[in-house]
Amino acid sequence: MKTGACGSFFGQKMADKYGWDLKQAELTGMKTLPVDCVFDGYCEFPLSYMDLTQGDYFTEENEDA
Repeated sequence: MKTGACGSFFGQKMADKYGWDLKQAELTGMKTLPVDCVFDGYCEFPLSYMDLTQGDYFTEENEDA
């Protein structure tokens, strides 16, 4: 894998958007995942803005296996 300015740019853009600390960004050469990023600390995407009130999403019981 190559580290490049393009990978750093897109990784930093995501870090800025979500408030994460970017440690490393590498170009993968793959079309589906062009940049592989490593972030430091707790990194989680925010909850979805999808309307989940339709259907049985809230009626299912939690299953902690």
